Amino acid sequence: MTQFIQVVRANRDRRSRIGGTAISAILGKNPWQTREATMAYYLGGPGPVPNRYMEWGLRGEDAVANAYADKNDLKLVDLVKEEEEDLLPGQIVRHPEIDFLAGSPDRLVLKPGLDRYRAESKNGDEKMRIISGISHGLEIKTASAWSKKKWDMGIPEHYVMQCQFYLMITGLPRWDIAVLIGGNDYRDFAHSSDGNKTVKGEYSNYVIEPDLFLHAQMVEEATKFWEEVKNERERT
Repeated sequence: MTQFIQVVRANRDRRSRIGGTAISAILGKNPWQTREATMAYYLGGPGPVPNRYMEWGLRGEDAVANAYADKNDLKLVDLVKEEEEDLLPGQIVRHPEIDFLAGSPDRLVLKPGLDRYRAESKNGDEKMRIISGISHGLEIKTASAWSKKKWDMGIPEHYVMQCQFYLMITGLPRWDIAVLIGGNDYRDFAHSSDGNKTVKGEYSNYVIEPDLFLHAQMVEEATKFWEEVKNERERT
């Protein structure tokens, strides 16, 4: 696994790469989108239609991130904001060897004791930085109260796949999930909320560790999918 994370300035069009959301559909593990629908999207078809759940999920991301940082006394890196402040050339993390595998993680977590990551250019390439000083990653989710029972049974598989994808492209040893359910039920690896009571350790499975066999499957299936995309694009 890699020791350093490649952050690049890249095309914002999701059709230019395979990311953490698409990989679960490609492997047939996404309950909302099939591999065929994903292929149609990459060939120019319509993408997901924005809805209120997506809007408020995005708006709530900072609140969940802040809760995770505060409750666990950790410092986070938001690649989107780093790019906006010209501290990094982009917000896309790219696989060290496979250019079309790339994504934009919600947050990276600094190693304890650090106030800042270290960023270096590679071979004078101003479109890329190699960053170090990162402990692990964080995936942020918001969910409706209706989905509480699903979360009670465990992390939805397509979200686990998303975290595994980010583990694969970063080489990090751990990826956490923090979720806010119904606007008032917060959960992470060490905390759950029951009114004013906080119970530690109940959701220790919210820490995802690398599955190297799954990573190999992801690379194999994503490569097949990408070759199909390129072949279909050449025909049109």
